[in-house]
Amino acid sequence: MVVEGGMGTVTQRLAAAALEAGAKIHTGAPVASIEVEGAAATGVVLRDGQHVAAKAVVVNADPFRLQALVGAQKLPAAFNAKMDTWKKDGTTMKVGIKEMFEPVCDACALLWSPMRTALCCAP
Repeated sequence: MVVEGGMGTVTQRLAAAALEAGAKIHTGAPVASIEVEGAAATGVVLRDGQHVAAKAVVVNADPFRLQALVGAQKLPAAFNAKMDTWKKDGTTMKVGIKEMFEPVCDACALLWSPMRTALCCAP
């Protein structure tokens, strides 16, 4: 598939829609960790130590990096077990938006809740 205007058009339109919905997009700010309370992300800690609270955190990282940012101990055991079976040779990101934001892969199904949306990152 060829996107009219190039692949940058996809990210520009996603960013525009997010901003229109009230999102704040931080770039050039390396994340050290993702803060989690219960089963929900509540913000991030940047490498410089700054805390950024959030109602939602969107991650553009492979699932291995996500696991490292969140901390395996804060993720469901079934998710970590599934991750242990995957190779770490390469990375693919797939944004799956389907019928009320249902999960599109087994790994996302372990983290999915009908009250939240999710990005699916699968190797």
